[in-house]
Amino acid sequence: MLRTALAAGLTTALTVSSVASAQPAPAAPPAVPAPAAQPPASGDPLEPINRRLYWVHKKLDRYVVRPISLGYQAVTPRPVRKGLRNVIDNLGEPVTFVNDVLQLQPSRAGSTLARFTINSTVGVGGIFDVASTLDIPVHYEDFGQTLGHWGVGPGPYLFIPLIGPSNVRDSIGRAVDWQVSPLSIPSWQITEGERWAVAVVDAVDFRASVDGELVNLEQTATDEYATVRSAYQQNRTSEIANGQTSVDDLPDFDTPGQPSGAQPPGAQSPAQTSPPPSSTPPSSGSPSPDQPSSDAPTEPPKDLEAP
Repeated sequence: MLRTALAAGLTTALTVSSVASAQPAPAAPPAVPAPAAQPPASGDPLEPINRRLYWVHKKLDRYVVRPISLGYQAVTPRPVRKGLRNVIDNLGEPVTFVNDVLQLQPSRAGSTLARFTINSTVGVGGIFDVASTLDIPVHYEDFGQTLGHWGVGPGPYLFIPLIGPSNVRDSIGRAVDWQVSPLSIPSWQITEGERWAVAVVDAVDFRASVDGELVNLEQTATDEYATVRSAYQQNRTSEIANGQTSVDDLPDFDTPGQPSGAQPPGAQSPAQTSPPPSSTPPSSGSPSPDQPSSDAPTEPPKDLEAP
């Protein structure tokens, strides 16, 4: 009897075990694929590197460029500075003319040619901006704008110490404009050192003219780097469209606490966002010939912390 019961129990256990092993295992939950990496909306995939380069730029500006610029402004009479600025801008007119032609803008090319002719003759080599008094307005074009005009994208945003904000397309454009400059004409026999001397005067004069704006930017911007980047990108978009794109979203440097990356209202970025005269080593910005500059140095900006 006991043997029969044990045999029956063993048979039942084996049957249950067999049935259980035959049941399918519960399905594992489907794996959720990791989201694909998206490029930064700011067009700045190199932001960590660019921020460090911006910090280097600020240090060089604080301890080298700014003192030299303000010294130049202090010892050079305003009429002399104005005449030098006009000459440098006049040397940039041929580059603007070439790019007007490449963009198939005959009216703007004619205006540029007229400005260069009048200022080079009646204006005594460009010392006097006679063309502006005749209502022939100045405008700037560079090869970066020409590439953008024909649909070439900007590529990654770059910040280059001592030059300023840029991108891959505009950096290539600067190199081309440097070679197109009239100072590159062999018959002029201008040495490379003389070309760089003109470039230095251009950069120093420009830096002095925007000192107050740069100090105000540092004092008011929540994220100075992002504000400069946003202003540069928006301004270049407007320049490529020949001003047909609204620039109302550029930073208002008088508004404290501007959120970083916001679409701040205002004027051109002081960080060299206007196209330069071609006779200087390519920088994407140069002040307007009619832009007034203050002779009174402003308070130096506070030192930046290393990123």
